[in-house]
Amino acid sequence: MTNKYFDGTISTNGKQEAIDEELKTVVKDAIANIITKMETLHITDSMDEIWKIVDRANKYIDETMPWALAKNEEDKPRLMTVLYNLLESIRIISSLLSSFMPETAAKIKEQIGAEDISFESIKEFGGLADGTKVGEATPLFARID
Repeated sequence: MTNKYFDGTISTNGKQEAIDEELKTVVKDAIANIITKMETLHITDSMDEIWKIVDRANKYIDETMPWALAKNEEDKPRLMTVLYNLLESIRIISSLLSSFMPETAAKIKEQIGAEDISFESIKEFGGLADGTKVGEATPLFARID
């Protein structure tokens, strides 16, 4: 959708709403929980925390309905924010997955145009720079028929 509606360019100049903070809180809490779990060698539990981010991002899509926002020109600033928040969530997920699935994390980084997916870069939500160009979306895994 970023390619289709914003010429592939990420922008941080959209319209914020309370639901955006809910997503950011889930992400920040999951990162804090992952740190604790990894320090105590509860690796499987840390993966569960990554899935909490994935689940919340999916719910965020259902709640914000970006496909509906795209239909109205006056909703484009809101769409811009929704897409940014989703791409930033994906960047953070890719960083967290990089220890477990380094090749997949690298593919995600390339597709979303992220410059940095280091663990240090995800301590604050908002690491994708304004003006970042996303790449072409391609499947991360081969389809099993």
